[in-house]
Amino acid sequence: MFSNAQSDALKGCWILDSITYTNGEPLEINHALYTIFMEYRIEKNKLVINNSTFFKATFTSNQILTPYKKSNYKLEGNYLQLTEWGDDKTYYYLKEEDYLAKYPEFIPRQVTYRGKTLLQENAVVNPFFDEDISLHEFLISHMKEYKNIVPSNSYFKAKFILTADNQITDVTIVDSINKEFDGKFLKALKKAKGKLINTIGKDMLVAHEFRFLARGKFVTSEERKVAELMLRADEHYSKNYFQEALVLYEKAFETEENRAIIEKHKHFFSSSIIYMGVCYLVLGDTDNACKAFGKIGDSTNFHVRNYLRNFCQ
Repeated sequence: MFSNAQSDALKGCWILDSITYTNGEPLEINHALYTIFMEYRIEKNKLVINNSTFFKATFTSNQILTPYKKSNYKLEGNYLQLTEWGDDKTYYYLKEEDYLAKYPEFIPRQVTYRGKTLLQENAVVNPFFDEDISLHEFLISHMKEYKNIVPSNSYFKAKFILTADNQITDVTIVDSINKEFDGKFLKALKKAKGKLINTIGKDMLVAHEFRFLARGKFVTSEERKVAELMLRADEHYSKNYFQEALVLYEKAFETEENRAIIEKHKHFFSSSIIYMGVCYLVLGDTDNACKAFGKIGDSTNFHVRNYLRNFCQ
């Protein structure tokens, strides 16, 4: 709950803009937190992190207290500045509306779906699931024995409209696993009615994915060779042996066949591709670093966003 001294200014949705060390120094480019997405949704007695982790919380004039996290904070300008107890970093958050004003690339774009004009959700602007678990966890919990009908290396994607008044309509299975799984998903999605909240007041196009993949599920010897090269390179990277890691990453990419394998299994190799980009940065090759990051996405992809913004403009 909020103390009497706490103003309503703290309530709402906050998006992480940047992180520094508490002394103001920037994070190292190979730091795990260099480019991440983080959202804090603050309500009267609850803190929701990334729309998936829920804490009962108490808010004082300068602290956020949960059973598992304790943070000092201050409101300065448009920013919420957070420092978790025992941490040496400061996190700078902007209210969602201020974040969108600063970064208009995240303003939902207009799309046409089934002949209807809608706004497309994105990494920043998306529905809020009003339960103590995420939508993904909710759906899985209502799809009994789904593991028995899902083949290895399966991918599923559905799209639907979330109307301004929170109705789920016009569901399309974009990538099917099989009819049985698709049916379980549709039944589970119906049970989310009234729990999935449209946060923008206009009809929104929403997508949901399932990936049932395991890194060890490589079928051919060529796939296993590429995976082994990536794994060895990752081990060097973890020890800050950037030159040694880059030799192996480049070897993994050296043939057209290998590149096709990496593209096919990009979900597995995305971290390795980012690490390769960081190696290029450390070694002064910005052009190839930016090409590596670009394989993952553009500046709206938070896995590479800060690399692209800071080095690839």
